[in-house]
Amino acid sequence: YSRIPHIVSSTHTILLTRSLDRHSSITACAGVAFALRSGPADMPTIDYPIVFPRMSPYYHNASVRLGLDFSNALYDNWILHSDLDLYLLLNSQTPFAYEHKSLLVWYHRENLRILGGYKLVYGTYPFGTQIDAFPLIDMEWGIR
Repeated sequence: YSRIPHIVSSTHTILLTRSLDRHSSITACAGVAFALRSGPADMPTIDYPIVFPRMSPYYHNASVRLGLDFSNALYDNWILHSDLDLYLLLNSQTPFAYEHKSLLVWYHRENLRILGGYKLVYGTYPFGTQIDAFPLIDMEWGIR
């Protein structure tokens, strides 16, 4: 069996956004994640895209995220959102992960939007390097 200690983690991110014109903006982000363990651990890693880089601080105490987001209003209620993120993992065997996402967003009403797109992930894992692609579909609504 695995020994899994108590873990306290904290993530901090700074965002800087600049409007390029009336319809588009660019956002740069830089963040760091820390984790403190209560004792020794021999827990297995979860070697899945998207999950592995976010859990890296649990195994190696910290990680860094750098990112760039771009949003552009295309027409009336349509927005294109694209981003690129780099995760720097403090481990010499799995040092990085790249993630890219593009979404087409349709605002139906003030409290309803539908999103569709893809996410690409290129990362190093304990078993080697891998590229993955995921479809993204979401519907968001809110109550005011």
